[in-house]
Amino acid sequence: MNTDFVSAELSQIGSPTLVICVAPVWCRCVAYLVDSVFLGLVGAGIGKVFYHRFLQLGTWGFLIGFFIGSLYYASLDCSIGNGQTLGTRLLKVRLVDLKGKPVSFEKALARYAIFAAPIFAYGLKLPETRTPWAVTALVFVIVYWIGGASFYLIVFDRNRQGLHDLAAGSYV
Repeated sequence: MNTDFVSAELSQIGSPTLVICVAPVWCRCVAYLVDSVFLGLVGAGIGKVFYHRFLQLGTWGFLIGFFIGSLYYASLDCSIGNGQTLGTRLLKVRLVDLKGKPVSFEKALARYAIFAAPIFAYGLKLPETRTPWAVTALVFVIVYWIGGASFYLIVFDRNRQGLHDLAAGSYV
């Protein structure tokens, strides 16, 4: 073997690439469960104080929960929270980009929006008689295609990246 050739080739590569070890599915599920319980308790406290106001908002009150969740996940999944929500911190995993650094706030926000869109769409209470078929079809696509594709990729893909992770270029 020509060692001079190998040395020359290695010197052209530069710094070695970072190897990212992805978290197992169960770890991601438990972290999400911990975060959901925490956000549920926060939401219950806020709901107890502003119950009558949320009742007046009806279905639109659901947007407030989406907003609180997006602030929680986006701020903690980026460099502000070092890529760790309470659940991921408890399980000692982080959300990072390909270089091993926390993603930006914008990417974390987009990641959460793509992740939560199927959950939000599934929870919408649309009137059955007055909803146009196009809206129903859009909700179906969001819930089953985006949500189903993300679930499939997290469970069966070697990198365990859902659509939300692929869009943000992130790994857990």
